[in-house]
Amino acid sequence: MQAKDFNDPIATSIDHLERLLEFLPSGLVDKKLVTQLSEINPSWPTWPSPGLSNLIGPPRVALKRFDLRWLHRFESTISLLNYFVRSLGGPSGGPSGHSLIVERAPLLGHRGWGETSAGGSCRLIKTLDATLAVNLPRQEDISSVSAWLQAEVKDDIWSVIQNYAINSSSQVLLERAKLLGLAVSEVGEAKDMTIEITRKSSIAAYSRQPKVVDLSSMWAGPLCSWFLMRSGAEVIKIESSKRPDRGRLNQTPFFQRLNKGKSITAFDFDSKLGKSPASKAHP
Repeated sequence: MQAKDFNDPIATSIDHLERLLEFLPSGLVDKKLVTQLSEINPSWPTWPSPGLSNLIGPPRVALKRFDLRWLHRFESTISLLNYFVRSLGGPSGGPSGHSLIVERAPLLGHRGWGETSAGGSCRLIKTLDATLAVNLPRQEDISSVSAWLQAEVKDDIWSVIQNYAINSSSQVLLERAKLLGLAVSEVGEAKDMTIEITRKSSIAAYSRQPKVVDLSSMWAGPLCSWFLMRSGAEVIKIESSKRPDRGRLNQTPFFQRLNKGKSITAFDFDSKLGKSPASKAHP
């Protein structure tokens, strides 16, 4: 069977999983297991699960254009994630790959279409010549908007940003945002990247519980470390004492969901102690 034959659901899944595994150390999953995982869903899916359909878009709009091959590859990815959970020795009833991907939106009461992110801090803003993704997750980001726009902000901040941006060049706004450390990017600017992967000739055998030092912030990185923690790893989360996560300040349900059970340490990264927090956290 040729994995390039996209008329065959199993072949499509094999091709997809083999591509995913190119980004991981060799030997994690052999070809036999790839085939077994691909055979979990031997037929084309007919409709997304309720949790996933809420992230895709209005049923009468987005789903009409929905590529079921993408959904099939998604389900294959879930099977691979579930296999890794079992391999890490996670507890029975540990996280599923599906919950890893879809649970945030219903927890926060969001759906997957529109111009606002699930967390509410990122919005799509139209400029004179493009569309920008503007993320203002922290109070200091919001306080920097006046300097970014070079204008006084009194009213609804997002209305002010949109009214200013629609008459402004995206390049100018991007350059100012970079100077201020604001998370602003042009939609579609990211291109295919070449990722350098360090491979090992053999798979490490853990003689004790794996330890993960998490230096990420916001939610994507902590979500990954949460998945590893629920799968059996010990996770040490390191934060900046000067820029705490907004979720921590508000103790949002999602922040607690992501970080409960982790060891959390805060450092001033500008201090001598904070220069190498990871080494301090990993004796």
